[in-house]
Amino acid sequence: MNTDLIIVGAGAAGLMAGAVAGEAGIAAVILERRHRAGLKLLLCGNNRCNISHGGTTADMAKAYGDPVGAFLRDALTVFPPARLRTWFAAAGMPTSLNRDRIYPKTEKADDVLHCFTDRLRDTGVPLVLNCPVNSISADPAGGFVVTCDRVTLRSHMVLIATGGVSYPKTGSVGDGQRIAGELGHSVTPFRAGLAGMDVADAWLTPAAGAAEVALPFVRLQLSCDGEDVASVEGNVLCGNACLRGSAVFDTTRIIARQNLRDCVITMDLFPTQSPAGLAAKITALTPRCDGQLATLVKQLGIDEALAAGLAAALGGNTALRKQDVATDLAASLKAMPIALTAVRPLKEAIVTVGGVSMDDIDPATMESKRVPGLFFAGEVMDVDGPTGGYNLHAAFATAQLAMQAITKRCPNTVAPTRNRGPADIDEQDDDTATSSAPHTPQADMAPHAGKAPHASKPAHAGKAPRSGKPAHSGQAPFSDKTPRTGKPAYGNKPASGDRPPRTGNAPYGDRPPRSGQAPYGDRPPRSGQAPYGDRPPRTGNAPYGDRPPRTGNARPAWQRRPADASQPSPDATPTPRRAGRSRLDAAGNAAQWSERTPEQRPDRPDRSDRPDQRRNKRTAGDKGPRQTPPSHSAAPWWAKDKKDPGKRQ
Repeated sequence: MNTDLIIVGAGAAGLMAGAVAGEAGIAAVILERRHRAGLKLLLCGNNRCNISHGGTTADMAKAYGDPVGAFLRDALTVFPPARLRTWFAAAGMPTSLNRDRIYPKTEKADDVLHCFTDRLRDTGVPLVLNCPVNSISADPAGGFVVTCDRVTLRSHMVLIATGGVSYPKTGSVGDGQRIAGELGHSVTPFRAGLAGMDVADAWLTPAAGAAEVALPFVRLQLSCDGEDVASVEGNVLCGNACLRGSAVFDTTRIIARQNLRDCVITMDLFPTQSPAGLAAKITALTPRCDGQLATLVKQLGIDEALAAGLAAALGGNTALRKQDVATDLAASLKAMPIALTAVRPLKEAIVTVGGVSMDDIDPATMESKRVPGLFFAGEVMDVDGPTGGYNLHAAFATAQLAMQAITKRCPNTVAPTRNRGPADIDEQDDDTATSSAPHTPQADMAPHAGKAPHASKPAHAGKAPRSGKPAHSGQAPFSDKTPRTGKPAYGNKPASGDRPPRTGNAPYGDRPPRSGQAPYGDRPPRSGQAPYGDRPPRTGNAPYGDRPPRTGNARPAWQRRPADASQPSPDATPTPRRAGRSRLDAAGNAAQWSERTPEQRPDRPDRSDRPDQRRNKRTAGDKGPRQTPPSHSAAPWWAKDKKDPGKRQ
């Protein structure tokens, strides 16, 4: 066998199972079809990852509802919310409780994923990405054969944790349900759970300019065939003819779970107030609304983007002229009808209702009743829950329960001391691959007791086990070896402080100078060199303050600034505009080396007549304000296009 356990899927359930397998020392490998693990996990709770819900086991089982709650009772008992928080804290990720919902303390889904991947790395469980599983079949020699695109693996047990079919871009495409069906399991049809709903009520569409408006706390009453089915409380997000939010999600889950048709939904906009209390509040606010029902609705706490539409649905301003306006408005606001047209498609749902039938799975071990050694965990089964962390907790709890049963079948498991990679799975010895005993990590690390030499490798002549291995011929035991010639014995070397200096090497402080070398402090200066303080300056180098300027370094007269800036220097001569760069001649004057005429410079065109070459200079005949050439008004020279005719080419 290649390994003891193959986990198909690296979602919430698969990662938890892999972490527990690593802690128990089970030789396991996780196969994930996508390029990254936990893609759907990162989307949970608006990227905050609500991992569980506070409460007791009985409370959680009741929240799931039957038959899911009864099926999960053993898993919730083994892994309740309190133990979940303890497990994550031990794994290095503390949690916090916020309104009965358990989040990572940082409220970041990335930290949950990193907690699992770090646990897998520390315990040596390999995670193989981009490895979709095509089929799982029974091995005639025992166990399973798992066929992937690039490799075929064998294992004693398999845990399928591929999730549902919602959000297919995350890798949930129904591989686990397909494989389970091929192995003889019943698969319940898929339906959208925890999805939004499309409505036809105009008052639930926000006014123009508002993308989405929240109703913080409402109650949705679900009825079918004149009977009340469920009552759900939570928030509602009103979009363009579409509703979302926790109350809407839980309502659509009930519709999908019970497969309801022709449902009637009413919304209580003020669930915390009684009809009489709401009527009294309306009576008190009516004189202040100036006869405008929309103003009254806003004063009751409804968002302004919904107030006008709700007022129109309630009858408009004429409703305020009724004799018993407060009672009628209160009754209407406590039971606003919602015209449900459709539930959003399955690919947009948070969870999948449907999957491998619970009737084919043992709820005490999560093992298949049809195929021994095959286990399931998470949303791949027909298991789902309401919003608030119930679905993630179900994935974690079922993975823990399945691993508890798997660990009992691998009794000789210890924590591994090295990481195992895919190469350890693909490259096994022939005798290990055909062995019927469970493969454990220590089988790769420790020497096989009593194992005969390999058939293709004859034993060394006279070679004994390491403990009694004799030395090579002519070689004394290590403790009796004599030191090499001229070297003291290893244990008889003198201490560092007692070692004499090497031959001809006097102590550092008493070492005489080299031959012909006087002591450092008495060394005379080099030949022909006076002491540093008495050294004369270099030849031809006067003191700094008296140094004349370098030859040819004087500024020409036309560049010197006169003492009186208002009076020109007497020796300054006007210099015409230079047509090119200047250089200094030997006398320090500026020489114009580009003052030749265009006839003398045939290689360069004459641009003196171009208007933009005037550089904005004014002449005596210019009148009016200074004009800026168009070529310099659009953009600086460095921002112009190279083909701009106004730029100097």
